[in-house]
Amino acid sequence: MIQALIELQEITGDRRWLLEARELTEHVIANFSEVETGFFYYTKTGQTDVIIRKKEVYDGAVPSGNAVMAYSLYQLSVLFDKPEWRERTLQMLSALGLAVCRHPSSFGSGPV
Repeated sequence: MIQALIELQEITGDRRWLLEARELTEHVIANFSEVETGFFYYTKTGQTDVIIRKKEVYDGAVPSGNAVMAYSLYQLSVLFDKPEWRERTLQMLSALGLAVCRHPSSFGSGPV
């Protein structure tokens, strides 16, 4: 959804889509973050009706949620001058360094 909002702004030139993307990103960071790695879960913090909180970092037929989020975070970090979002993207990429080297085909969607 965030990436779609960024692309809407690119197509229309309407800044409101970027503002909406920033607002949604702030919501995702506040509610779906794994602080230790910088990755994001599919379920929000405090959700009690799940046994385990899933996060996906490997790409399949479609990019993983974390790949899309890293790409969006990086773009928005540049557009809104948010170095902490850029750093988070780099933290996410660094956490996958060895896995990317061992299994490059599992990471077909490059975030940046």
